[in-house]
Amino acid sequence: MKKCNVGIVGYGWAAEAHIAAINATSNGQVTAICSSRPLDPAELSAKHQCPLKVFHQLDHLLADRCVDVVDICSYHDLHVRQAIAAARAGKHLIIEKPRRAEPEGLPAMLAAVKQARVKTCVCFELRWSAQFQATRSLLELGLLGDVHYGRWITTTASVRGIGNTSGSRRRKPAGAACSPPVVMRWTRFCSASAVTSRACQLGHPIPASDLPEV
Repeated sequence: MKKCNVGIVGYGWAAEAHIAAINATSNGQVTAICSSRPLDPAELSAKHQCPLKVFHQLDHLLADRCVDVVDICSYHDLHVRQAIAAARAGKHLIIEKPRRAEPEGLPAMLAAVKQARVKTCVCFELRWSAQFQATRSLLELGLLGDVHYGRWITTTASVRGIGNTSGSRRRKPAGAACSPPVVMRWTRFCSASAVTSRACQLGHPIPASDLPEV
């Protein structure tokens, strides 16, 4: 079976995690990275132990006929336009959460995917976490009784990839903000009606209106 060649858009910690995960599968391999950073292809190839091409413009990545799938790991406010461009280029999509940052983005993204007839998925990896699968089982079996309140706390000591956003310097909502309501819904704990967050480094709350929808 032919492996799908994957091009990663953005090169932060999420992208590094995606590269390792995709390369560990039997049907996918990362072959290209698109980033505005001055990345060295030789250094990246050595670091990730696979041959990698580097692009600095999304259009150039999308023009590469060797790329079958585009994995979007960029800033949240770029997800919609990049997903639409990739779909129109005939590329299948992997989208790091959140899939959109603006309310009008999802319909346009879905329309582009449907028209191009490409496949797409959003990374809600916590559904496969042993911790949350166990929590869901406890709730389904009624072993925790009637639960009325839940709280999600993330700190700089949290596991990488599950809420540790202390290294980000861009004043944009962090991906960790969408994890609590997603996990609460999936475990059937409750449906979150509101999400609030506090930017500890900035020392002031992030308004709920600035948080990405999930």
